Amino acid sequence: MENQNNLHYFDTVPHLAELVSRKERLYKIVDLIFKGNEIEYNRYGKESKFYDHPFGNRGNINQKKYYNRVIAITSDPNKGKENMCILIDELKKEFPYAYDAVAVRKIKKLGEYRLALYKKSGYRNGSNNDTHDNMLMFFIFSIYLENKYDETDLFFQLFVKNCNDIIEMYGEKSYVKINKEDLKILNNRYKEMDKKLDFNISASMKLYNIYDKQKINKDWIIRYVIGLNEAFFRQQLDLDNVVDKFLTKKEIMELMHICYCINEEDFYDDEKLSLWLISAGEMVYLAKAYNEAKKIIDENDNEDLLNELRIEKDKYTDIRNKLIAQEKIMYNLGEENKKLYKENERLKSEVEELKNS
Repeated sequence: MENQNNLHYFDTVPHLAELVSRKERLYKIVDLIFKGNEIEYNRYGKESKFYDHPFGNRGNINQKKYYNRVIAITSDPNKGKENMCILIDELKKEFPYAYDAVAVRKIKKLGEYRLALYKKSGYRNGSNNDTHDNMLMFFIFSIYLENKYDETDLFFQLFVKNCNDIIEMYGEKSYVKINKEDLKILNNRYKEMDKKLDFNISASMKLYNIYDKQKINKDWIIRYVIGLNEAFFRQQLDLDNVVDKFLTKKEIMELMHICYCINEEDFYDDEKLSLWLISAGEMVYLAKAYNEAKKIIDENDNEDLLNELRIEKDKYTDIRNKLIAQEKIMYNLGEENKKLYKENERLKSEVEELKNS
């Protein structure tokens, strides 16, 4: 088995530990390993930069405990890899579709796997609780089984960046709890902007333009918006109820969609854009963005802003229409591939019968 860390991409250990901490069925296995050499594991665990990391402290007390235990048992220089393998073996039962994609179907592109998962489960217009975990396990199973993944795959590159940025953002403790007074200010500002617009436009597009224009640049967007790849279902995060009241999941998707496309002109390619949008539903937390929103300024309240909003709305509409058309094409290609696969299997069967006759 290869080195699980793959540090030139991203360290899988904290992500695996956080995932296992949410799987109560695996607690007994973690305990069995941990209690076999508790003193040593604790020592190695506390030497890890991921031990007691904010990324693993978002859940309840039990989840935090098991996150740290997984970090501990995988940090042992002698038994860490062996313990990691034990956990991954157990995770085959939790993620059979991801394991089958790697072990049986030999899929090498993360984007291809995500699209298969997307079609299989019927995920539409938003995030699904298991999507990120499934992609993470596809990546880990690929390492575990030494099934060489396609490093040039756009989806793979985005996913790796997301995973790195998540750890970085939580390491900086960038997410904050917004109190009722702050939320009231945001809502009032939203209403003021709404009155000034003479066309229907999503809340996320308005919110994007409310921020200080000096802070809206490519680096800001990539780091603080696209990098926050957190599933909406994680109720332990402080921002849950704020997101629920102020922005919907769909609106947050639209915001990220617009932010990324405006700042990456070469991303207007239909195929790349459609793949990115499938993953966009995952990234539903705008933690740093909410923090920046507290610094709203009035200078943006002018005619220039409204004109920019109109231009962005037209851009968004055009891209959305292209995406819809592209999704139809991708779906039809998928159906055609299924037919060809069945026909191929039938012909193989006939050839075998002829050989045996």
